[in-house]
Amino acid sequence: MKKLNILAIAAFAFLFSCGDADKKNDSSTDSTAEAITEVTTENNDSKTETVKSEETGTAGVIKIEDIKSGDKIEGLTVTKVEYIKNESYSIDFEGEFKTSGTFSYDEYDEMMYMAVEKEALPKTKISIAGTEYPLYETLGFINSPNLEAHLGQEDIYMIKNGEGVSLHGFKVANLSIGMTFDKGRQGMGYVKFLKQ
Repeated sequence: MKKLNILAIAAFAFLFSCGDADKKNDSSTDSTAEAITEVTTENNDSKTETVKSEETGTAGVIKIEDIKSGDKIEGLTVTKVEYIKNESYSIDFEGEFKTSGTFSYDEYDEMMYMAVEKEALPKTKISIAGTEYPLYETLGFINSPNLEAHLGQEDIYMIKNGEGVSLHGFKVANLSIGMTFDKGRQGMGYVKFLKQ
């Protein structure tokens, strides 16, 4: 009987502490909810999930057909959207953001690319014909001379010879993404490297 009472007290204490944890979680949820201006959740009707916050704009999954000029996605403003069903899309953004990643060199394109680090990947995906694509996973630089000047000859030599060189927390601007579905690089974006 004594063991049963101890177990009952332990179970009561556990349930009581869980209730307090729920209250703590509720208060943190409330503060998070204040930052959210619009939420549409995915349900069994296969609706697209979008979450908007005042600071970053939309995050989650967005249907390509729903993206309009002036929308904020990942803190960037959409300036142009072109979508030809089953053929191609392109989206241009205005604004700056920080990113991090490891550089490589494509001899065919004679261009440096950067694989974005997992922690720096955007949270937003684009839904096209029911398939979700990342906003970008790799970045190319439209002003390579500025990037090369920042990296220096030693790093460029290493990158061109297949050695990974990483750069963390640097600023870029004016993201452009898109592809032709039958031959594009999905997850590829192009940005302007900003002087640091």
